[in-house]
Amino acid sequence: MAEKAIELVFPSAKHKKLCEEFVKAHEGEKHVPGASGIEKLPFDEWLEKVRAKHEGENLPKGYVPSTNLLCLYEGRLVGIVDIRHHLNERLLAAGGHIGYTVHKAERRKGFGKAVLQASAAYAKKHFGITTVLVTCHENNEASRRTIKACGGVYENTVYDEELGDVERYWIDV
Repeated sequence: MAEKAIELVFPSAKHKKLCEEFVKAHEGEKHVPGASGIEKLPFDEWLEKVRAKHEGENLPKGYVPSTNLLCLYEGRLVGIVDIRHHLNERLLAAGGHIGYTVHKAERRKGFGKAVLQASAAYAKKHFGITTVLVTCHENNEASRRTIKACGGVYENTVYDEELGDVERYWIDV
């Protein structure tokens, strides 16, 4: 399969319809990884939250600045990513540098790999991160395969009170 050229863009008001369609496709999910609560907040509030996180403003205790980006392919929203600017103790243990979700309608089409590769390159270019930590739930075979396809090297599995058993992988960028 040919590599997919993913465009990573900072969300803005012009993306409202795409984001609303994304949320509708993920209805019923308690949590959409990497999307910073897009499924729970009105769009304008979500945009403000994303802006503030990017700037490191009013972060809850234990959070670090991070950048949410929309993952576009040929004008379609195929995913959302959250790139943490650096790791704190908890992220190093179980959260990692990059969290992401691929649109339900776009899964099993190679977008996970394309999104992760584009996100790792972004982390290197914008934050100087040359080795990214990516994690997945122990029972998430699709995510494990994606991480390995991007060069992820397994380090270990840890238990996190909130996340459960989490596998940790490092990817050289």
